[in-house]
Amino acid sequence: MEEEIPSGRWTLGFGLEKVGLAAHRHPWIAAVVLALVSVVSVYGLFNVQIDRNLRDMFQGDNAQYQTYLEATEDYVDPENQILILVEGDLTAPGALATLRDVQLELSLLDDAGSVYSLFSLFAPPDAEGRMPPLVPDDLDTLTPEMIAAIRAHPILGETMLAADGSAALFAVAHVAPRASLDEHQHLIDEIEAVLGEMLEGTGITTTVTGLAAVRTEIVRLLQRDQWVLNGAGILCGFVLSFIFFRSWVASLMTALPAALGGVTLIGWTGALGIPVTIVSNVVPILVMVLGYADGMHITSAWRRARDRGLSPWEAEREALLHAAPPCMLTALTMAVAFLSMAISDVEMVRDFGWMGAVGCIIGTWIVLAGHAVAATVLGRLWKEGARTERTPLGWLAPPIVGITRVVTRFAWPISIASVPLTIICGWLFLAVPADHSVRETLPASSASARALTVIDEELGGAFPVQIIVPMNGIDASSPEGLERIRAVHLAVRGVEGTRSMLSLWSVASWLGGGTDAAPEDVARLLAQLPEQARMRFVGGEGALVTVNISELNTADTLDVVGRIEAAATAAVPDAIVTGATAVTARQATRTIDNLNFSLGIAIFAGLALIAIALRSIPIAIVALIPNLLPDMATGSLIWFLGDGLQLTTVVALTIAFGIAIDDTIHYINVVFRNRHIRDVGQRLAETSREVGPVLVATTLVIIAGVGMTLTSGLNTVVMFGVIVITALVMAMIADLVFLPAVMGGPARRWFTRAAPPIDVDAQPPQS
Repeated sequence: MEEEIPSGRWTLGFGLEKVGLAAHRHPWIAAVVLALVSVVSVYGLFNVQIDRNLRDMFQGDNAQYQTYLEATEDYVDPENQILILVEGDLTAPGALATLRDVQLELSLLDDAGSVYSLFSLFAPPDAEGRMPPLVPDDLDTLTPEMIAAIRAHPILGETMLAADGSAALFAVAHVAPRASLDEHQHLIDEIEAVLGEMLEGTGITTTVTGLAAVRTEIVRLLQRDQWVLNGAGILCGFVLSFIFFRSWVASLMTALPAALGGVTLIGWTGALGIPVTIVSNVVPILVMVLGYADGMHITSAWRRARDRGLSPWEAEREALLHAAPPCMLTALTMAVAFLSMAISDVEMVRDFGWMGAVGCIIGTWIVLAGHAVAATVLGRLWKEGARTERTPLGWLAPPIVGITRVVTRFAWPISIASVPLTIICGWLFLAVPADHSVRETLPASSASARALTVIDEELGGAFPVQIIVPMNGIDASSPEGLERIRAVHLAVRGVEGTRSMLSLWSVASWLGGGTDAAPEDVARLLAQLPEQARMRFVGGEGALVTVNISELNTADTLDVVGRIEAAATAAVPDAIVTGATAVTARQATRTIDNLNFSLGIAIFAGLALIAIALRSIPIAIVALIPNLLPDMATGSLIWFLGDGLQLTTVVALTIAFGIAIDDTIHYINVVFRNRHIRDVGQRLAETSREVGPVLVATTLVIIAGVGMTLTSGLNTVVMFGVIVITALVMAMIADLVFLPAVMGGPARRWFTRAAPPIDVDAQPPQS
């Protein structure tokens, strides 16, 4: 008869870990279920969708986003256009004629709704109402006088041509409103084909850029990361598992269930048609990371049981009884951490929260069941002679035990030092501002990102802020309407940090040659404009004032946007500041702050769950420092580096918290299993002998896997890897130094009492 968990006791995993024991009792049924799951996963892998709606990555149920959404429908949408940066000696003979031909060919593209460039500028109407092109059709060379005239044109002239004639800009608006990234990609392909054919051998170079182009590049890199990073992570985990265990059997038992958990999550999102976002992209990595950590603990326990002579079946049962409950508790704490994000009003964060919560639970179940099946299939191939002490895990034990003995000898000073250290690091972490940049998401080698920098510096800025001036029933071209627009235009123009501006007042200034134009002239011209051109000035129930700014960090962008809003509302109280630049800065800050707040909730909710599982608040308090310090220390590193807190940074800290709490739970679990050792110092030493090598090995395996993110083409993914690796190292130090110090010092008396009423020592029959 099998020994069951004694009646009246509960487990750290609240019984949810019994999935592993069920698979252990019925391995072939479990194998069939996992095989079916795998079949669906393989199907889903070929149907994974990347969320191409990156322009709305911060969409949510709030007024600011809804206003922005309405603005993109009523007025010109800067995110719906492709920018073409043209570079070279544009003053050379023939260069102007070449660019004129480019303008014509671009305007003939099926997907091009409009093309705006220096050839779109006109001189003010003459006495007969004729408006000749500012750049005459027969002009062959850009002269200094013509360059000055183009840049002085009030309708975005300075954005069309650089002061030295070395760069020009073409803006191609997509014919479809709010075009998808697939539609933009098709237009980009058409544009690049035209440019490649027409400019070959001319010495003129072009770069396609703009927010739409940048986002298509991000999607391409995300697709690459899905395959390369996850595949490389699986391979690294397998190889390092073999190095530490010195056994193909042990490495397969560890790596395969973890890999299956991550692949299952990716595959099932594809099978269910759930798109992968720039944030949820890391959830499968998290599932695999936690799976490797759990697998290392289970396999290590299985191996120790085999060293004592237990059969593969008996060893697996003991391993599951000892290691599965803390694995499940880790999954539950991580699920709580993710569910804290599900209350956000930002849709991407909510989806990330639900996907992470479900992924952690299901991923852990797959690891437990998969390990039981792997032990059944592969356990008999175990070589009896490969004992633990002869492996790198065995080699690590003596120095780790030595560290523990030193730590317990100086337990009080180390424990006392940990408190101010955590507080100082926490204070620095909270001082890190939120930051988000679409351009800085890409690598420094990105042509699109470089082109945006040139546009920023030479062509009046590439990041527009839109101000809606409500007309309240007044015609925008009427004297009253023009006065409202003029007031906002002039007020915003005086704000430091603003660049080129465009509004109906720009048109009036142009028509009047620097003096007030007759309203009827403005109305007549407005009526003659194509719809896409007219939407640059009026739409819906109001008029539009657009001002460009350079790309800044989020805090500085918010400052400039705030001053723009203050100036605009001082001139016209009901003016509304919106647009991609303003909304992204505001919503990114809200989203990052939400994630940061959720991380705080996750930490304390996770510790509360530990308190419930262990039925001991004091022990949960003991777990506070080693789980709080790694995130706080890593956050303080961001402060020292002078970087901001990005979306992936907070996600990385959440993952690091999960790994840290996993190690802490396993350590505490073994401390209670060793309660027959009355001396706390000796008990901690024996616990470190058992858990410490696995903890170090797990950290190194995960660092190697996560280290693959450093090869990503996305800077945010690279930063994710740096943050996770740093936090993992800090978590390892916290669990090997600060946790035993607190247990052996201030909390010593809590560990000399009876163990909590949980099952930490149920043993299978000994052979």
